[in-house]
Amino acid sequence: MDAVKCAMKMLKKVKHLQDKWMDEGKPKIEIGIGIASGEAFIGNIGTPDHLEYTVIGDTVNVASRIEAQNRQFNTQILISETTYEYAKDILDVIKISSVPIRGREKNIDIYEIINILDKNETIIYEKENHYENIYLHHQGRTGHPRKTGRYAGKDRQDTRQRDHHYMR
Repeated sequence: MDAVKCAMKMLKKVKHLQDKWMDEGKPKIEIGIGIASGEAFIGNIGTPDHLEYTVIGDTVNVASRIEAQNRQFNTQILISETTYEYAKDILDVIKISSVPIRGREKNIDIYEIINILDKNETIIYEKENHYENIYLHHQGRTGHPRKTGRYAGKDRQDTRQRDHHYMR
């Protein structure tokens, strides 16, 4: 859950920088974030003469490959199914697609985060332009949302969405 909240803070900071740099005539930057949950090795790797602090492992590789999917699906934060299972109590997501991941025999499901909720179910992050992505979903240009989870088939007044179902 910390990684999901960190991603939200990163996007807020990038938005602030985009506004600032636009006023300064600098080019707009965009970032994509991929989050996978699992085991990884974290620490100093290398020789005594050249140590490098890094993170390695299958989970890191999966997160990197999920991040690359942001460009294809016009998204900002994508998470693996494992991450969704860990954090589903605080997330509203849509399933984007089941995608092949190099080095994996089976496709993995990826999800876009639409809202992050606090413990009182108050929205602490709401994705900008998520209506545009919903339109693309309905046009068949990305994966299709599924009716599952606690809010399936119910209106979420706080998101003003009537034609889309969130997974929780």
